[in-house]
Amino acid sequence: MQTLLSWSSGKDSAWALHLLRQQPDVDVVGLVTTVNAAFDRVAMHGVRRTLVEAQAEAAGLPLPQFRVESVGRIFASILADLLPKLFRAHLPPRNSNDGKIRREQSFLGQIV
Repeated sequence: MQTLLSWSSGKDSAWALHLLRQQPDVDVVGLVTTVNAAFDRVAMHGVRRTLVEAQAEAAGLPLPQFRVESVGRIFASILADLLPKLFRAHLPPRNSNDGKIRREQSFLGQIV
């Protein structure tokens, strides 16, 4: 299963990536992070954007970034709007005849 991993730049994200890469049925195809536009830093830990970009490069994965003004105030609405776009950009479309719920709809239903 192709997977996008939410990446905060911290040790828990790195550990999650390590564990996911050990799963034969999981293919991590990208890391996703939010960047505070005012400070040009990762919203969760405040590290420089260039550091998280270097982490993604070292992992050999693309890093889609959401630039936001205020993470706490609008985080859920940003994710609800942008995650479907991410899924379409990074995951191949599924056959609509297979009877399965589209991944982005399923995932968004869990976070909203």
